[in-house]
Amino acid sequence: MLKALAARGKAPGHAKLLHRASVADASSAPADRAIVWVWALWLSSFLVEGPLRGALAQLGAANLLYARDLVPLAGIALAFAVPLVHRRALPPGLVLITWLLAVHLCVGLLLGGTLFQRLFGLKMFMPLLFAVAIFPSIRNQFALVMRVMAVFFVVSVVGVLVNYAVGTMPWEGLSYDTAFGSMQTTRQWWIPGGVSRLPGFTRASFDAAMIIGVTGAMLLAQALQRWLRALIFAAGAVTIVLTTSKGMVIAFAVAAGWLVLANRSITSLKVGKAIVCGLLLLTCLVPTLFMIVSVSENTNDVPDMLMSLWDRFSWMWPEAYALLPDGFGALTGTGLGGIGTALAHAPEGTAWNAADSIFVYYFVTFGVLGIVYVAFPLLALFGAASDSGSDADPQAFVWAAVLIIAYGYGLSINMVEQPVFATVFGLLYARAFTRRPWKGGSA
Repeated sequence: MLKALAARGKAPGHAKLLHRASVADASSAPADRAIVWVWALWLSSFLVEGPLRGALAQLGAANLLYARDLVPLAGIALAFAVPLVHRRALPPGLVLITWLLAVHLCVGLLLGGTLFQRLFGLKMFMPLLFAVAIFPSIRNQFALVMRVMAVFFVVSVVGVLVNYAVGTMPWEGLSYDTAFGSMQTTRQWWIPGGVSRLPGFTRASFDAAMIIGVTGAMLLAQALQRWLRALIFAAGAVTIVLTTSKGMVIAFAVAAGWLVLANRSITSLKVGKAIVCGLLLLTCLVPTLFMIVSVSENTNDVPDMLMSLWDRFSWMWPEAYALLPDGFGALTGTGLGGIGTALAHAPEGTAWNAADSIFVYYFVTFGVLGIVYVAFPLLALFGAASDSGSDADPQAFVWAAVLIIAYGYGLSINMVEQPVFATVFGLLYARAFTRRPWKGGSA
């Protein structure tokens, strides 16, 4: 309407503002595209981590892989430096998350452990913070981002299919020494019965399932043609099954079932929000239940299909809660590095625990605030109406699909330490900061 008024000479001031905005958008487009491409190239190193680690190990340059950690650090530093140089306000969401991570790092240091353990715990959240830092570019180049996700989906699907056909990839099982000790190029493991868990081109089967599930759900949310949705679902479901990731099979099926039936209306989005909220409650309540209810570790009567889930019920989740400090531990958490991979760098004798739940990981790390942190991305789905008022913002379906995967698969696995998921989850944090649901709109 403002454009029409300006064209008739009734709103010249608005016309100038619109012109300036369009010029600013055009001038920032190359920079935004460059940032997205750097982000995509960085993420692609996790997409093909198996052969990449194998090649670097053969060349005797295994430690070179850790240079990729400089990318998120540089991106975060620039996100702070550029506004300061131009005397603009710092992004509030980025400042808040950085400050909170610093607080939880201090909590961890005060509770003990090694400095490296705590810094390693901070490293696990760098992909999320990086995503928050570059979100404006992601939002401005969303079509390019979706093309990148399509490439990631195809490469991951092909990797798992090739792995299934070949049996054992050439780089699988290779051990080598790094600055952090002995490592393996790819995790080799099997489900009961001797069926191999296929990693494709990634480092582990759950990495492959994670990437296929997240990118596949995002593509399903954008695909309008039913045949394309069917193709994406079939390719994703088959390859996720081949990774033997049962939780992702269920989460992907739920996301796909909703997206296939959904149109682009506000009503459909409300259904998606309800599914997300229901899955979040399950993800929080089920592990909490098994903290209270003791389950026998005897697995003689447990079907092979449920063996890994029973391990979570009987010892993984109870022992994860046992990591919390005495007294006010449930309030403070263990601090960064108190659970997950960082425990490999804890003092000798510290019990290892992978959390195997996004809620458990957050709660043990951050205490009660962890519940808030897990649920905060829900705000990304608020204020998502388009200008017409009858249709929903198409991006909202993408983020709702990601949250279905996050809370659905996150019930039974630690997703925080998977960089592809962590960056996409970080984008949800950034989008949530732009929403003002209490005022019925976006910032």
